[in-house]
Amino acid sequence: MTQKLDKLIYGILIGFFVPLIGSMIFFAIKNHNDVWNTFLNLSYKYPDLYIPYIKSGALLNLAPFFLFNHFDMQKSQKGIIFGTFIWVLALVIYYIVNQFN
Repeated sequence: MTQKLDKLIYGILIGFFVPLIGSMIFFAIKNHNDVWNTFLNLSYKYPDLYIPYIKSGALLNLAPFFLFNHFDMQKSQKGIIFGTFIWVLALVIYYIVNQFN
C-alpha cells in the first residue's frame, strides 16, 4: 500500500498545498470574519501581511514529512522538501525584489 503512495508528485503536491492551507487556517484563527475573501484580498494587496502566515504554514510540512519517514516513503519525502523549497524560493525572491524598491 505504501509503495503505491510513494511517488514524488504526491510529495510535491503535499509540500506545496499544506503550507497554503495551513496559512489559511492560521489566518482564520486570528481573524474571525469572511476568511476566504479577506485572505485573498490581503495577500494580493499587502503581501507583507501574508508572509508570516505562509512561514507558519510551511512548518506544517513537518508532520507529513515525518509520517512518510515512519513508513519509509523516501520519494514522497523528497517531494515535500521540493515543495517547501518552492515556497522558500518564492519568499527569497519576494524579499530581494522588495529590497530594491
